[in-house]
Amino acid sequence: MTDGALEALREPQWAVSLPGGRRLVDRRIVVPYLILVVGGLILGLAVGRWWTLVAAAGIGIWVATVSEVDEVPPWFLGAAYAALAAFAIAVGIVVRKKRTPPRA
Repeated sequence: MTDGALEALREPQWAVSLPGGRRLVDRRIVVPYLILVVGGLILGLAVGRWWTLVAAAGIGIWVATVSEVDEVPPWFLGAAYAALAAFAIAVGIVVRKKRTPPRA
């Protein structure tokens, strides 16, 4: 194999062009966001307390600490993941509060 062919195998292609101008996005990009949103929603539904939003801060701190991405600063990536997790947890909490009757 040539060096160009090896380089093409090493670098992931995030979007593949299809006939007709459509683009197919690699599924590996979507999986972390899907896990974060579904996990946050489940956590919010299961616990149903506003203090569970602290878990989103923990996720953001962890992502900022272990991030090896060069395109954006680690603190920004951690803040983005924390905001996404916090939104999903808050939606889960609101849905749980709407479904459960008030205590007498």
